[in-house]
Amino acid sequence: SAGCRCQSPSEEEYDAPPYVSLRWSWEIDFHYFTNDSTNITSHFLFKPKSSIFKVVTKWNETSVNDTMDLVILPKPVGFGKLAEFNLTVLVKRFAEYFAWTNMTMQFKFVEDAGGLFPTESQTVESSSHNKFFTRTDEVYECISSIPIPMGPYVTVVFSNMTFQAFEAESDPSDDRLREVCPRDFKSNIPITILTGCSLLLIFVVAAVVFGVTVFLDRRKSKEN
Repeated sequence: SAGCRCQSPSEEEYDAPPYVSLRWSWEIDFHYFTNDSTNITSHFLFKPKSSIFKVVTKWNETSVNDTMDLVILPKPVGFGKLAEFNLTVLVKRFAEYFAWTNMTMQFKFVEDAGGLFPTESQTVESSSHNKFFTRTDEVYECISSIPIPMGPYVTVVFSNMTFQAFEAESDPSDDRLREVCPRDFKSNIPITILTGCSLLLIFVVAAVVFGVTVFLDRRKSKEN
């Protein structure tokens, strides 16, 4: 049996091999604006302290498990202004790869939440674009914050994230390949490499300018 093991107030871990194995820190930013000229904003930052995870597998007509729903239900402790909340992530398999596609969030604020928050049940969705596209035999990793808009008023932010799907391992070996997110790759490029690239670019540009100048001088001398 698998369940949620909370590592810190905002970090969660869940293992259900071979379907999924994950660890992340996350928070949900609700930001509602007035429709008048005052432009007032009501903000609420929800940081789930612990959650219940459920995996609902789906099989295609050839009896291949190529789709699953990852349902996340934060426990009521620390809900604050929220009366209800759940997030469902649709994870799809594409041959040797997987990706998150649709994300659907349902929530409801308490009656006395105040401000501009809606007190009726709300359903918001992310775009259907592939997210965290990774080989099924690799581990997706991203230390940097990854904001995912869920419509105009809600943003989910993941960080310190590892995720596996369809061929997951609770304790992946050191030789299992990692898919590092572009945000981490950009932030981890040493400044010496960036400086070297800049100098190389300057050198190439200078060489091209010099070559063109020599060519034009020779052409003029021939014309004369």
